[in-house]
Amino acid sequence: MLKKIVAAICLLTITIMNASQITIPEKGWLVNNFRIKENGARLSFEKAPDGSNALIVDFYGSKCSNISMDPKAVKEQAKNWPQTFNGLNGYFWNDGKLTKLVFAFRIDTKTQFVGFVKMDHKGWKQLKINRVINFQNKGMKLQPNKLFSIFFRCSNRNEFRTGLAALSWGEQGTDLYKEPLGNTGNIIRATIPPRIDGTLDDIIWRTVKPVLLKHQAINKDQEIKNSSWFKAAWDDNNFYIAASMAFSKGTKLKADMKNHDDPLWENDDFEFMLYPEPDQRKFYQFMVNPGNTKADLAKIFDQVADRIKVKYKDWNGKWTVKTKVFPDHWTVEAAVPWRTIGVDKVPPIIQFQALRTDKSTNPTQYSVWSPVKRKPTEGFGFLNPVENNQTPVSFNGISLKRLVDGNILVNGAIKTASALGDVNITAWYNSPYSPPEKFTLPLKSATSSKTFKWKIPIKASVNGYHQFVVKATDKKLNSGLALYNFNQTLPSKVKFSDVLLNPVPKEIKVLPGVFIPQQNDIIGIPATASTRTEKTATFLAEKIYALYGVRLPIKRGANSRIQLVVKLRNNPQATGPDSAEAYSLQITAKKIFITGKGEAGLYYGVVTLAQLAASPKLPNVPIKCVNISDYPTFANRVVVIYEMGHSKKTTGGRGYSVKKIKDWIQRYVAGSKLNLLSWGFADNVNYPSLKELHHPNNFTPEDIREIADFAREHFVQFMPGALFGAHSIFWTKHYPGIIEKKFGPHQFDISNPKVYALMEKLFTDIVKMCGQPVKYFNTMNDEWWHGKRTAENNLLNGNTRQYWFEKFLLAEYKIIHTCPNNYKNYLI
Repeated sequence: MLKKIVAAICLLTITIMNASQITIPEKGWLVNNFRIKENGARLSFEKAPDGSNALIVDFYGSKCSNISMDPKAVKEQAKNWPQTFNGLNGYFWNDGKLTKLVFAFRIDTKTQFVGFVKMDHKGWKQLKINRVINFQNKGMKLQPNKLFSIFFRCSNRNEFRTGLAALSWGEQGTDLYKEPLGNTGNIIRATIPPRIDGTLDDIIWRTVKPVLLKHQAINKDQEIKNSSWFKAAWDDNNFYIAASMAFSKGTKLKADMKNHDDPLWENDDFEFMLYPEPDQRKFYQFMVNPGNTKADLAKIFDQVADRIKVKYKDWNGKWTVKTKVFPDHWTVEAAVPWRTIGVDKVPPIIQFQALRTDKSTNPTQYSVWSPVKRKPTEGFGFLNPVENNQTPVSFNGISLKRLVDGNILVNGAIKTASALGDVNITAWYNSPYSPPEKFTLPLKSATSSKTFKWKIPIKASVNGYHQFVVKATDKKLNSGLALYNFNQTLPSKVKFSDVLLNPVPKEIKVLPGVFIPQQNDIIGIPATASTRTEKTATFLAEKIYALYGVRLPIKRGANSRIQLVVKLRNNPQATGPDSAEAYSLQITAKKIFITGKGEAGLYYGVVTLAQLAASPKLPNVPIKCVNISDYPTFANRVVVIYEMGHSKKTTGGRGYSVKKIKDWIQRYVAGSKLNLLSWGFADNVNYPSLKELHHPNNFTPEDIREIADFAREHFVQFMPGALFGAHSIFWTKHYPGIIEKKFGPHQFDISNPKVYALMEKLFTDIVKMCGQPVKYFNTMNDEWWHGKRTAENNLLNGNTRQYWFEKFLLAEYKIIHTCPNNYKNYLI
């Protein structure tokens, strides 16, 4: 029998402080020492940062003991606990070394759920138990209100000290996990305004600590070569910023932009972005290069356009800036009046980002203050304007959860050096597409810390990147700021049994009853039906067999329950009710009747019928009775496949087999009534005229012909293309002798006649492979001389780049129009 040391055996009387908490009693704890006399635990009690009673355990001996709460106390509290486990959070004490506390939650003597908390902190910290598992039945769910016992132990240490406070059961909902984006910081008042001269020797800059730009934008996998820092301050009139950017001695900074609002991002430059509230859709951006050329833009609401617009040349802020260049660094000093960013005085918080463009590195480095996904505007941080003598208020353990009712539950704690007293917490909820929502929570505490649980009614329930900014302020204006960024993906509203029609028909009326295909059914088509109509009927028969397991014959002139008819109009339009792609679908309990205004329309009617039958995702589900009338809004409905240009042919796994592409065309291109497929070819095809590119894993001309014919069979025009000329790494890696060297490995020298000879072979082969005449050819011109807009590069072999580009386009036009298998003057 296990030896138990009982701290007290008296019956516990517990006051439930919070119905959703596991409170910590001071009596009734049980210690199991595993029959080893030298093992055990000493228990003591103190107050946690949230003010709740906390248990401190000193374990001793060679093996860790189990500490358990008296079952009577557990059962008494469990009456008020939730029915479903959704996490536990609370304060845990640790001695600073790596510790793994294992919790066991028992609902009877045989059924046990295990969870754990990892700790390596010192003192108190708010942590979570997000998951518990029953190892005998991993699919079983814990019901907290059924618990009769809770115990914990350490699995990786002995002779150590730990502790826990009251644990709160999580409310039902989805945890919104914090992303490592965004920064916060305090900026102080400048009692004496700095002189804007670029020297950074003012009193305020000697007072403020520098803040490093230690994160990368764009090329995030590289270490920052040259360090940069900034300092910021404020007064009643202006926002002030100073910055210093290091570089290697002897480096020539790039500063050839001389005019206001030149594209300074193509130079070495320093940039900062401001907005007087959290709104990730808007900002004011200020830029300057080492030569003191400045530029500014605003992404703000335009009342005339009635939408948010980027204003560059047509917006000029009133701000002052000076730069200075030294042998190993250059500096920036600037002042921006508050009115320039749309406010009359310093705002409570400032949306902010700082960026340094360093052209002395290869590739160019973009160091930022606030960590971002890629672009500097995809992870704004926030600055908190404070007075010099204010006491900082800190937030601890902020967490967010979206509840089942759509509201956001915020858990957290605030702490300061003295008693908090009356505190106001202001929160801004910043969604991707809407103005921020603002909320206020008053708190009162006689101690220096206070936990809070705050349910916020959020309107902006949208997918995307969200920001939750929270500021605490007391009567003495002591304040603190915290930022919680998360990427929200809402659950789909589509239910398993929903009917999904893509695209949604123009007119649809659901009727009572259902249609069920029978074994003796026939698909009837007119006696004079075309071969194309018969193919569409065969396509429908295949769909019905796949869904219902019955093989239906096709008969001309049959008066059957399933009828397909094409009723051609004399002058079918490209769009609208008279389009050859228009159709009607009538389903009653006794009959299915599909009428197409053209062969394509009949096919699309069958596609819609297949969607109706397949949507419930279950076999043999009856088809709902409906009347549908549909026609195209757009004559050309395009899908562009660029990714296939990168991939070799394969028979399985990664890549694109002919079978896989055909299946995709039928199911997703024609299956969504898209009618124009653009496929940009690369060096993954064995072109007859370019033997040097041949590879056994390439697509053959016969493969391309098979795919093109298959697309046309499903009323999808096949538009071939090739990315050639600029951004042409597919081709330049095989023909390095005709690259324009100053523009790197992606750019052909289009003043070289060999480029045009290669293009003629390539384009002619592509058009020939498609079999039938092609109506469109996608030249995919992209990023010509990208990023090299300097005067010295404006000429190529004695002519302007505009001249060569026009020559290149005309050559493309001529080659494509004279290719065999094309109608003269037919391509667009």
